[in-house]
Amino acid sequence: MNECCRELRIKLAEAESRIKALEKRANRARVWNRYKGMTPEQRLLGKVIKTEGCWVFTGFVDRQGYGHITGFGEKRAHRLSYVIYKGVIPEGFHLDHLCRNRACVNPAHLEAVSPRTNMLRGTGKPALNHQKTHCKNGHEFTPENTWLYWRKNGYYNRFCRACWKLK
Repeated sequence: MNECCRELRIKLAEAESRIKALEKRANRARVWNRYKGMTPEQRLLGKVIKTEGCWVFTGFVDRQGYGHITGFGEKRAHRLSYVIYKGVIPEGFHLDHLCRNRACVNPAHLEAVSPRTNMLRGTGKPALNHQKTHCKNGHEFTPENTWLYWRKNGYYNRFCRACWKLK
Protein backbone atom coordinates (compact mmCIF):
# COMPACT_ATOMS: atom_id res chain seq x y z
CA MET A 1 0.00 0.00 0.00
CA ASN A 2 2.81 2.40 0.87
CA GLU A 3 4.59 1.71 -2.46
CA CYS A 4 1.38 2.40 -4.40
CA CYS A 5 0.81 5.75 -2.64
CA ARG A 6 4.34 6.85 -3.41
CA GLU A 7 3.89 6.09 -7.13
CA LEU A 8 0.62 8.04 -7.17
CA ARG A 9 2.29 11.02 -5.48
CA ILE A 10 5.08 11.00 -8.07
CA LYS A 11 2.58 10.85 -10.95
CA LEU A 12 0.54 13.66 -9.37
CA ALA A 13 3.64 15.85 -9.00
CA GLU A 14 4.59 15.23 -12.65
CA ALA A 15 1.07 16.10 -13.80
CA GLU A 16 1.10 19.31 -11.72
CA SER A 17 4.42 20.39 -13.23
CA ARG A 18 3.06 19.74 -16.76
CA ILE A 19 -0.05 21.79 -15.97
CA LYS A 20 2.09 24.67 -14.67
CA ALA A 21 4.20 24.60 -17.86
CA LEU A 22 1.05 24.69 -20.02
CA GLU A 23 -0.39 27.57 -17.97
CA LYS A 24 2.88 29.48 -18.38
CA ARG A 25 2.74 29.02 -22.18
CA ALA A 26 -0.90 30.11 -22.24
CA ASN A 27 -0.06 33.25 -20.24
CA ARG A 28 2.72 34.11 -22.71
CA ALA A 29 0.27 33.70 -25.59
CA ARG A 30 -2.29 35.95 -23.85
CA VAL A 31 0.36 38.65 -23.31
CA TRP A 32 1.49 38.45 -26.95
CA ASN A 33 -2.13 38.61 -28.20
CA ARG A 34 -2.76 41.67 -26.03
CA TYR A 35 -0.12 43.57 -28.05
CA LYS A 36 -1.09 42.08 -31.41
CA GLY A 37 -2.23 44.80 -33.77
CA MET A 38 -0.74 47.61 -31.68
CA THR A 39 1.75 50.00 -33.24
CA PRO A 40 5.13 50.40 -31.54
CA GLU A 41 4.08 53.91 -30.47
CA GLN A 42 0.86 52.66 -28.83
CA ARG A 43 2.72 49.93 -26.99
CA LEU A 44 5.45 52.32 -25.81
CA LEU A 45 3.01 55.01 -24.66
CA GLY A 46 1.02 52.37 -22.78
CA LYS A 47 4.02 51.97 -20.48
CA VAL A 48 4.85 55.66 -20.03
CA ILE A 49 3.85 58.27 -17.46
CA LYS A 50 4.13 61.75 -18.98
CA THR A 51 5.15 64.47 -16.55
CA GLU A 52 5.87 68.10 -17.45
CA GLY A 53 9.43 67.21 -18.39
CA CYS A 54 10.31 63.53 -18.55
CA TRP A 55 8.25 60.67 -19.94
CA VAL A 56 9.06 57.97 -17.39
CA PHE A 57 9.01 54.38 -18.67
CA THR A 58 7.11 52.17 -16.19
CA GLY A 59 7.80 48.77 -17.78
CA PHE A 60 10.88 46.64 -17.08
CA VAL A 61 13.90 48.75 -16.05
CA ASP A 62 17.35 47.10 -15.89
CA ARG A 63 20.04 47.60 -13.23
CA GLN A 64 21.54 50.53 -15.12
CA GLY A 65 18.15 52.30 -15.11
CA TYR A 66 17.24 51.87 -18.80
CA GLY A 67 13.72 50.79 -19.77
CA HIS A 68 13.35 47.69 -21.98
CA ILE A 69 10.58 46.81 -24.42
CA THR A 70 10.49 43.83 -26.78
CA GLY A 71 8.86 42.94 -30.04
CA PHE A 72 9.92 45.82 -32.28
CA GLY A 73 13.61 45.30 -32.92
CA GLU A 74 14.85 47.88 -30.40
CA LYS A 75 15.23 46.51 -26.88
CA ARG A 76 15.82 49.75 -25.01
CA ALA A 77 12.73 51.92 -24.71
CA HIS A 78 14.52 55.26 -25.20
CA ARG A 79 16.03 54.03 -28.47
CA LEU A 80 12.59 52.93 -29.72
CA SER A 81 11.15 56.32 -28.75
CA TYR A 82 13.90 58.14 -30.66
CA VAL A 83 13.32 55.99 -33.77
CA ILE A 84 9.54 56.56 -33.63
CA TYR A 85 9.63 60.34 -33.14
CA LYS A 86 12.94 61.51 -34.66
CA GLY A 87 14.04 58.81 -37.08
CA VAL A 88 17.00 56.50 -37.44
CA ILE A 89 19.90 56.72 -34.99
CA PRO A 90 23.04 57.43 -37.06
CA GLU A 91 25.46 54.50 -37.10
CA GLY A 92 28.17 54.77 -34.47
CA PHE A 93 26.19 57.28 -32.39
CA HIS A 94 24.83 56.94 -28.86
CA LEU A 95 21.71 58.53 -27.42
CA ASP A 96 22.42 61.05 -24.69
CA HIS A 97 19.73 61.71 -22.07
CA LEU A 98 19.88 65.50 -21.72
CA CYS A 99 17.77 65.24 -18.55
CA ARG A 100 20.22 62.64 -17.05
CA ASN A 101 17.22 60.33 -16.30
CA ARG A 102 17.88 56.94 -17.94
CA ALA A 103 14.23 55.83 -17.64
CA CYS A 104 13.07 58.88 -19.63
CA VAL A 105 11.80 58.21 -23.16
CA ASN A 106 10.86 61.81 -24.07
CA PRO A 107 12.33 62.35 -27.56
CA ALA A 108 12.93 66.01 -26.73
CA HIS A 109 15.33 64.84 -24.00
CA LEU A 110 17.29 62.53 -26.33
CA GLU A 111 20.13 63.57 -28.61
CA ALA A 112 22.23 61.42 -30.94
CA VAL A 113 25.90 62.15 -30.20
CA SER A 114 29.28 60.52 -30.70
CA PRO A 115 30.40 58.08 -27.98
CA ARG A 116 33.11 60.54 -26.89
CA THR A 117 30.63 63.41 -26.51
CA ASN A 118 28.26 61.16 -24.59
CA MET A 119 31.05 60.08 -22.24
CA LEU A 120 32.29 63.64 -21.65
CA ARG A 121 28.76 64.90 -20.88
CA GLY A 122 28.41 62.26 -18.17
CA THR A 123 29.48 62.24 -14.55
CA GLY A 124 32.05 59.41 -14.66
CA LYS A 125 35.83 59.56 -14.20
CA PRO A 126 36.66 60.39 -17.84
CA ALA A 127 34.27 63.35 -17.81
CA LEU A 128 35.60 64.65 -14.48
CA ASN A 129 39.24 64.31 -15.60
CA HIS A 130 38.50 66.07 -18.89
CA GLN A 131 37.07 69.07 -16.99
CA LYS A 132 40.28 69.55 -15.00
CA THR A 133 42.34 72.56 -16.11
CA HIS A 134 45.28 72.04 -13.72
CA CYS A 135 47.30 69.03 -12.54
CA LYS A 136 47.28 67.95 -8.89
CA ASN A 137 50.36 70.17 -8.26
CA GLY A 138 48.68 73.27 -9.70
CA HIS A 139 50.31 73.42 -13.16
CA GLU A 140 47.96 74.48 -15.93
CA PHE A 141 47.16 71.97 -18.68
CA THR A 142 48.24 73.93 -21.76
CA PRO A 143 49.28 72.41 -25.11
CA GLU A 144 52.93 73.17 -24.25
CA ASN A 145 52.70 71.69 -20.74
CA THR A 146 50.60 68.62 -21.58
CA TRP A 147 51.86 65.27 -22.77
CA LEU A 148 49.24 62.90 -24.24
CA TYR A 149 49.86 59.17 -24.12
CA TRP A 150 47.56 57.44 -26.61
CA ARG A 151 46.46 53.95 -25.60
CA LYS A 152 45.51 51.05 -27.86
CA ASN A 153 41.78 51.46 -27.13
CA GLY A 154 41.74 54.92 -28.74
CA TYR A 155 41.70 56.89 -25.49
CA TYR A 156 44.59 58.78 -23.98
CA ASN A 157 46.17 59.60 -20.64
CA ARG A 158 47.16 63.20 -19.96
CA PHE A 159 50.33 64.06 -18.05
CA CYS A 160 51.79 67.37 -16.86
CA ARG A 161 55.25 67.97 -18.43
CA ALA A 162 56.36 70.19 -15.54
CA CYS A 163 55.63 67.44 -12.99
CA TRP A 164 57.26 64.86 -15.29
CA LYS A 165 60.50 66.89 -15.34
CA LEU A 166 60.53 67.11 -11.53
CA LYS A 167 60.55 63.31 -11.19
